[in-house]
Amino acid sequence: MPFTTPPERSIEGQWESLLMEAARVRDEGAAQNPSTAAETSGAKGTTFTTRSRHVVETLICSAQGEPLYNGNCTDVNARVAGLKKIAAQAAELAQLLPLGNFDRVEMQFADGRAIAQARADRLVFVRTAHPAAAS
Repeated sequence: MPFTTPPERSIEGQWESLLMEAARVRDEGAAQNPSTAAETSGAKGTTFTTRSRHVVETLICSAQGEPLYNGNCTDVNARVAGLKKIAAQAAELAQLLPLGNFDRVEMQFADGRAIAQARADRLVFVRTAHPAAAS
């Protein structure tokens, strides 16, 4: 769907951080290490456990690979090619192993992580780093 301006601004702060936080909360659930986590309050009294991370790059594309948003992605063509390759390999794997719909690939690094999502309607790449590694 084409972008339309919302009637009011309802989010303060960087949306990339909110996206990464939502993905992390959903994936990790309550299995957090209390020594490296801190609690913050979300909307409607929801409490999240967060780890300090910094979004290093974000790329959102149409399914055809047309960039819709580029946040510090230095090699857009390489990222799009990688996302398209992931989508093609996910389709091949789905034919071999009927395990359900492909959602994303998560990559863990010593200094952070990256998530690549290839869906029928979009391609998304987000990479984060711990604050010390992000500088």
